[in-house]
This record gives sequence, C-alpha cells and structure tokens, in this order.
Amino acid sequence: PTPNGTGIAREIQHKILDPYFTTKSTGSGLGLAASYSIISKHDGLIEFESEPGEGTTFYVYLPAAREPMLSKNEAEAPLVA
Repeated sequence: PTPNGTGIAREIQHKILDPYFTTKSTGSGLGLAASYSIISKHDGLIEFESEPGEGTTFYVYLPAAREPMLSKNEAEAPLVA
C-alpha cells in the first residue's frame, strides 16, 4: 500500500490510539480509539507506519475463523425441533 496524507509527527505517535486525542479542531478523537477497541476485542492487532510529510499506512490483523461463518439467512432461520 502507498501511504498518503500528511503523516503523524513522531512525538505524538504514541498517543493516536488514546480516546479523545485529536490534532484537529473538529472531531472527537474517538475514531482510532474505537477501532483499536473493536480490533482488540476480536483478538486482533492494529499497527501503523508513518512518515511525517509522506503519509501513514495502518495494518489491521484479525484472527481467522476456526469454523465457517453462517450467512445472514442461515443465522436467522427458525429452529425446528
């Protein structure tokens, strides 16, 4: 992947997953914190590479399912005994 954007300054990279942390004048700072929480609760990992002035690339790793997932129709099918 090719990074884009402005990149993240090295001195704040350790804060970007903190709730309410933002460098923007608008926004809540919850986007990356929520992403981190969801990924962590699924036993995943989020990492990034950032070069100020060059951009940032995020990597999300999630574990593979051990069993096939049900389709929406299969999951909502009534149980018949």
